[in-house]
Amino acid sequence: MTGVDASAAVPELSDDDLATLDAQIDHALATGDQSALEVLGYGEISAVVAWKDRLACKRLPPFVDAVQLAAYRGCLFDYLATLAERGVPVVPTALKSRPRADGGLAAYCVQPRLPASRLRPQRLAAASPDQAAALFGGLVDIVLSCVTPPIGLDAQLANWVHDGAGFGYLDVTTPLLRDAGGHDRLDADLFLASLPWLLRGVVKKLLLRGILDKYYQPRGVVLDALG
Repeated sequence: MTGVDASAAVPELSDDDLATLDAQIDHALATGDQSALEVLGYGEISAVVAWKDRLACKRLPPFVDAVQLAAYRGCLFDYLATLAERGVPVVPTALKSRPRADGGLAAYCVQPRLPASRLRPQRLAAASPDQAAALFGGLVDIVLSCVTPPIGLDAQLANWVHDGAGFGYLDVTTPLLRDAGGHDRLDADLFLASLPWLLRGVVKKLLLRGILDKYYQPRGVVLDALG
């Protein structure tokens, strides 16, 4: 399967640049003034912002300490390696972090900034019916080659880029891996922290497993992409 060169180097984000970016995002959150930021897109819990017109940076939920960050880092890069083994070409990805004043850590998923014209929704919108069917068929092939009970994939169209060489997968910040016992390897509390505290326990106990299960079933993944 051809696609984005997942082995290509990620452009470097220096510690000074990271500190500046983190301060700009804190300012935007505190004041509502995002004039210093170029927002590329919004996800369920975070936004992706451009840095110096060459990087796309997504701030993750805050980490309480280095132990929690190390566990996430291990899960993330295991996921990247697993996707590569399954033939899923991932856009080159780095994880950068810095200390915060409250003693925790801010972390960012960093990828090269790619032209908006390469995003799958734009490609499909400009495609003929036959071209669109071929593009979606290629996505289904990727899903069938990758998704198993221990390996999940969020194949929504906005998570992909495409050019003449093939596909590239963008959204890896929620590593969808399960262990031999079927337990999620990702620390769910990290991402549930963005919810009001009264809802966290309810969502974790009653809803989270059902939400995630579809990403480990080829049919659920394809239906989600169609939706």
